[in-house]
Amino acid sequence: IVLGFALLFTALPFLSTLTSSLQIRTITEGSVQTEWTLQGWRNAWVGDLSTMGVDEAMLNSVIYAFATLLIALPLGWILASTIHKLDTSGWMRTARCLDLFCMLPLAISALMVGLGVLLGGLRWYPQMFNWFFLPVYPHVLLTVPFVVRVMLPAYASLDPKYTEQCLLLNMSPVRTWYHGTLMFLRGPAVVAGSLTLAFSLGEFGASWLLVRSGSWDTLSIVIDQLMGRPMFDPSIYPTAMAASTMLMLLTFGLFSLAERFRESSDRSGF
Repeated sequence: IVLGFALLFTALPFLSTLTSSLQIRTITEGSVQTEWTLQGWRNAWVGDLSTMGVDEAMLNSVIYAFATLLIALPLGWILASTIHKLDTSGWMRTARCLDLFCMLPLAISALMVGLGVLLGGLRWYPQMFNWFFLPVYPHVLLTVPFVVRVMLPAYASLDPKYTEQCLLLNMSPVRTWYHGTLMFLRGPAVVAGSLTLAFSLGEFGASWLLVRSGSWDTLSIVIDQLMGRPMFDPSIYPTAMAASTMLMLLTFGLFSLAERFRESSDRSGF
């Protein structure tokens, strides 16, 4: 019963969004009429009501998400490893300060992070606003804390005897790290990567400030464009719901892809 309620609670937002994308409601003589149609999906795919279609916005979202993953996951991993080494070496106060410093982006909103990048870029290097990968910068700032939060407890639970055995066998540093650390942190790393992808795909605040030309829009920006239009046209709302459904499907697909790299015996790392 509990599992059934959990599945229903998880699937209900997706089913509601999908249903809304297939319905166009019109008010005629005081009565509401509902028509089942694919017009919202056609509008979303063609991009008649937004700066671009969902196919282009989806491609931008995926590129930004994987670029964020390639930077945030190694950076967060290194920071978590450094904090753990400082803590175990007796530098507990330094470890706490570094841990707190890593969490600072979460203390402010994503909009403020984007504003900081905007003001700093305008002052020091205005040409950066012609760079396609500009939204990756705030995405990395906002996702690294999540990677650190996932990897740090995993490092704390890691038994150092495995690394000592690798050193006893005179393995190279790379093989020692692979067999003594990576093999036991693969599950948490997959979880951290999945969170990074999901956050980058759905991030809106910083992207809304930085992506203003209309050629770099992500799915979340396209959804905001549609929801911000006057609702005189009854097809606007189902078009926005169609784009939202695509965002949910994309996030679920990337989550499923990431989970294929994690064995069933691996722990989540939380």
